[in-house]
Amino acid sequence: MNYNRITDKGPGTDQLKEKRISNKTPGKMIPSEGKDKNEGSFKDRVYPDDDYKHTDPDDDYYYEGFSERNKEKSPENVKKTALADKKQKSLIPIFKKFLNKKEENTAVKKGVKRKKRYLSWRAIVLIEFCLLLCVFFTFAYIQTEKNKQGGLGYSRKLRTSISDIEALSLWNESSDSITELANYVSVVTNKNDPDYIPPEDRIAVFDLDGTLCCETDPMAFDFMLFMKRVLNDPNHNSTKQELWAAKKISNYLESNKVTSGMYEDFHKSFASAFSGMTVKDFDLYVKSYKKTNSLGYDGMTKGEAFYKPMIQLIDYLTDNDFIIYVVSGADRAVVRSYIDGSINVPLNHIIGSDRSIAATGQKETSGNDYIFKKDDKLINGDEHIFTDVNLNRVISIQREIGKQPVLCFGNSSIDYSMATYTTLDNPYMSLAFIVCCDDTKREKGNVKTSKELYKDCEENGWTPISMKNDWKTIYGEDVEKKKEASIEFTSHELDEKLHLNR
Repeated sequence: MNYNRITDKGPGTDQLKEKRISNKTPGKMIPSEGKDKNEGSFKDRVYPDDDYKHTDPDDDYYYEGFSERNKEKSPENVKKTALADKKQKSLIPIFKKFLNKKEENTAVKKGVKRKKRYLSWRAIVLIEFCLLLCVFFTFAYIQTEKNKQGGLGYSRKLRTSISDIEALSLWNESSDSITELANYVSVVTNKNDPDYIPPEDRIAVFDLDGTLCCETDPMAFDFMLFMKRVLNDPNHNSTKQELWAAKKISNYLESNKVTSGMYEDFHKSFASAFSGMTVKDFDLYVKSYKKTNSLGYDGMTKGEAFYKPMIQLIDYLTDNDFIIYVVSGADRAVVRSYIDGSINVPLNHIIGSDRSIAATGQKETSGNDYIFKKDDKLINGDEHIFTDVNLNRVISIQREIGKQPVLCFGNSSIDYSMATYTTLDNPYMSLAFIVCCDDTKREKGNVKTSKELYKDCEENGWTPISMKNDWKTIYGEDVEKKKEASIEFTSHELDEKLHLNR
């Protein structure tokens, strides 16, 4: 038999009731009025989790919260709830739209702010970059101008025209180098100018060979003097060491390449070749040789092979109270005899390489112990003491002058140390000039070497002097370069002498 409801009729009612109760967790069971809780029938017992909803008020028992639930489910409440839900549902899209619009506006504002910040930072970075570029290019420009002017802060504009300076008549008016020098002189000699240099500090140093005089006839004067002594002097018996040094010089003349140890061997052999000769006899020997004709040029002797524009420059500086020194790698005694009567420089202002000097009666006694006697004469020793090149030139300037020069003139890398010393941390305005032998018509110029010198001048802030473009003449209008230079010796003669000295 099927039971759709739990009643008091039918078998096992109590057991079924208990079973149902044991499987559920009911609320508080309250008996109906006037009935015992154990009497009567059951109709639709209600439990919290039942799907079936009982509404019969005649049930013997009912769930405690049932009436409240029925109130909630009453038609009026349901209608109110439905209207509230409908109203709420109708407001949700509007509210969502409002929220979305607000969020969208907020996002747009944030995006605008972010974009503004981004643009602001870009503008700041761009401005800073432009400022850095301005600083860089300004610094580069100032440095370039300083380099062009030897690290000085004065204008290159000439205050006096070159054509008005008679002392510089052998220089082309278009020459930048002489224009710069003339302007420099006008500045540092003006007592009212803040860059004025007192006369006692106006020191100018000049290299000799290739700067003041020819070194392509066919070589520097001291080399030719040595070769003459070793190969063509009947009064001298050349040693094997001297002949080998002469051989290296001969190879240098043919290849224009300096072999290892050439300069050291030359200076040692030069000292030995002229040792024992009195200082006066040596002076006469040099002056006699410089009177011989030039080998590579017609119209002048070896002693006249000075660059006339540079001699003019020395006179111009002397007239403006500059103190001139010749600082050469050649033997000091040779330089003194060579320039004597040719350029306006005191002989005690000659700095160069040095040999030993002794007294005729000294013999093996040290100079610290020997006392010079009335019958003694000074003679050349056989020891080479000092080679005045590169750094040694700076050292010799400090030792013998004791002041930093303000002007320097050279012509090769051997002079670079002197040029750097002159222009480095100088308390006065200073300049360095490099003579470039770039004239192949009037001189035996070397274009390749000259290009290297121009490059070095630009890198170091020195001023190049062009023989080709700056000078109206080199040795004078009456002097011409020979098509083929004369020779005083041959390699064959040198080889024969070396063979005999084996």
